[in-house]
Amino acid sequence: MKKILIIGPLEEPITGVTVSNDLVLTILDERGICSGKINMSIKSFEGDFGTFSFKKMIHFITKWFQAFKIIYCDTIYITPGQTFSGILKYAPYIIMARILGKKVVTHIHGNILQFTYSQSNVVKKSFMKFLLGQSHRGIVLSESLKKNLEFAINESRIHCLSNFVTDDIVFDENEIKCKDFNVPKIIFLSNLVEGKGVFVLLEALKIIESLGVEYECQLAGNIDVNHREELLRSINDLKHTRYLGVVKGRVKRELLLWGNIFVLPALQVEGLPISILEAMSSGCMVATTTQDSLSDLFSNEELKYIERGSVESIVDLVKEFRWTEDSALRNNHHVNLNFTEEHFQDQLLEIIH
Repeated sequence: MKKILIIGPLEEPITGVTVSNDLVLTILDERGICSGKINMSIKSFEGDFGTFSFKKMIHFITKWFQAFKIIYCDTIYITPGQTFSGILKYAPYIIMARILGKKVVTHIHGNILQFTYSQSNVVKKSFMKFLLGQSHRGIVLSESLKKNLEFAINESRIHCLSNFVTDDIVFDENEIKCKDFNVPKIIFLSNLVEGKGVFVLLEALKIIESLGVEYECQLAGNIDVNHREELLRSINDLKHTRYLGVVKGRVKRELLLWGNIFVLPALQVEGLPISILEAMSSGCMVATTTQDSLSDLFSNEELKYIERGSVESIVDLVKEFRWTEDSALRNNHHVNLNFTEEHFQDQLLEIIH
């Protein structure tokens, strides 16, 4: 039976990639086809993903000593970043795998790799194209995101595999019918970093409070250590907003059931945030900025789009909040039918084999 080595960020700090990789690891373990793992996570959480630092360089060099694990597998499954350094840190694994005649499956969780490539100099472009071109198969989150690998991999070898809602966060109809849709109950469930639009949301909430609009808001996720004091000060200045920290399991379920509007005013280009799928499964209205993968997978009825960087669009959305049980159930049914662990698992095994 073929053995697969998973190389990528696992466990904490929790991100969409670690949630996906943790499930992949479980799937491979359950089928007896996992030969091991190389955990690329950096334990401290900082919002400057993909930037170079000597601390990060030393961390990844120590990880390279685990490359011997490639000897005992048939395929390596990697989830590299989308910056040049994010690709570079996987170079030893890719090169060693190809020298040893192992297959390489590259899974890209995002939508900025093609931009990184287009903005790079000739040397970096050649290096990225060479490394990613060693992949036997590529995986992206939706059809429009294939462009992130087409510069290096033939389109016929690029597969689409959308993200999923973990089984413990799937909600049923009865739970949705118990939700309150009268007063806006806002959830921000993501990493509290500038690129996710958290400062835009907090500024909007400040205005909403000044207008006397009734609302409640709860934020959850890792806080960027570089902006921690500023973020906590802004949150504490709001009367109807609180920060819960990192949530998971029962606490996360309770938060999603409590809320009725999920806001992710991302300034950056996103892939397919798992938090959006979780919010839809819980029957929340989802308000976010336009993203290619969302256009591929959802209609305008299922999502409410807000303008990037626009405080006013969030204020207007909350002031005019209208959401019904029927709309909540529609979102719940769509996600529970198409974005489950089982759906992800079946497609993944078909691709990597």
